[in-house]
Amino acid sequence: MSVNFDNGVVSDGSLTAVDSGGEWYAAFSGLINVTDIDLAVTFASYGDEKATGSIDGVFTDGGDSITGNFELFEILVPEHKLNGSFKVK
Repeated sequence: MSVNFDNGVVSDGSLTAVDSGGEWYAAFSGLINVTDIDLAVTFASYGDEKATGSIDGVFTDGGDSITGNFELFEILVPEHKLNGSFKVK
């Protein structure tokens, strides 16, 4: 992900994860809002199937890191889901 403090924008965000059923992929972007980041999943997939979900983040370590959580689920079979947390330094 790219963080532009001058414009208050997060762009080019992506995450991938693999579970026993396949690979998850999500693209996201957002806006910086004082201490947290307003993020949104703009595209997600699970293998060849479309998925959706949510992602959030806050600045930690004096602004040197972003810590957050995400939840993704397949649209046609919502029982196929993945959630977790992340930290970017």
